[in-house]
Amino acid sequence: MNTSVSTISGKKKKEELLPFIYVKVFLRDKQGKEDYFTTPIRLTEEEAHKYYVGRWWNMGIEDDYLMLCYKIEILHPEESENNEESKQ
Repeated sequence: MNTSVSTISGKKKKEELLPFIYVKVFLRDKQGKEDYFTTPIRLTEEEAHKYYVGRWWNMGIEDDYLMLCYKIEILHPEESENNEESKQ
C-alpha cells in the first residue's frame, strides 16, 4: 500500500493511501443518450458512489455536453482476468 506524508499544523503525519478501485461510470444526457467511462480512483466503494452518482459531468470536447451519472459499477480486475483466461 502506498503512503503519503501530510503536514497539517506543521506536524508530519504518515497516512496510508487507499488502493485504486476501478469504476465504470454510466451517464445519460437530457435526451436519453447513454455513455460510460472507466477510471481508477482512490476511494472506497461507498465514497465512489457518493462522488459520482447524481452528479452532472461535462463530457464535451469543444462544446459543453453535460451528462448525469445514474449508476456506477465497481470493476474487479482479478475477476476480469479470470474471465479472459477461461475464454482462451
